[in-house]
Amino acid sequence: ELVSYLREEEDSEENEITNRINALSEIQSILLAKPLDLTKLKKTLPKLWIFVSQSDGSRQSTFFNSDHAAQLIEDLLNDDTQDHTDQIDRFITDAIAVGYTDRNQSDSSGAVQFASGLLSARWPERYVDYRGSRWNNLYALITKSDKKLCTGFSHALKINRAGQFASALAKTPTFARYFGSEHGLWKVAGLAWYFRDGEL
Repeated sequence: ELVSYLREEEDSEENEITNRINALSEIQSILLAKPLDLTKLKKTLPKLWIFVSQSDGSRQSTFFNSDHAAQLIEDLLNDDTQDHTDQIDRFITDAIAVGYTDRNQSDSSGAVQFASGLLSARWPERYVDYRGSRWNNLYALITKSDKKLCTGFSHALKINRAGQFASALAKTPTFARYFGSEHGLWKVAGLAWYFRDGEL
């Protein structure tokens, strides 16, 4: 049932999966270039649908107007080790401190999604763009379990957990047969947005 639903969606010009493949590929090339071109990154990020809301635009504008934006991004993405837990949590805290938050400065979800989007572009074999409810819903749909995939951990551990789940799902023979192996985690992330309510 999941596959037949997605087959219908593939016929549309752009969908959650193709948007990620197109936009994240472009963002990745910007992040890999030295020096980091903040102007180009700021201009390109809204091509990724997860960043098109008015609040995302406002948060990003505040963040990019900070004198610390380039250094924060470089600190997040500079280390090629397998474990970025400390960098992720530090980036989220620092991004909130320079304005990547809501009006009441109480919401970290935007900074978490921003960090995970950058990580997904830089290391697409390890990370996915993260929104907890979407990943919990996809996990419940796939596993038919009442357990939550991402709960009770630091933001970095939630992001890591979603990436591990996406990687495991992308490597299954059924997924590879229907979606191919290229850009697997980006495709799984697209599924998390398709099934935002956890229902087919």
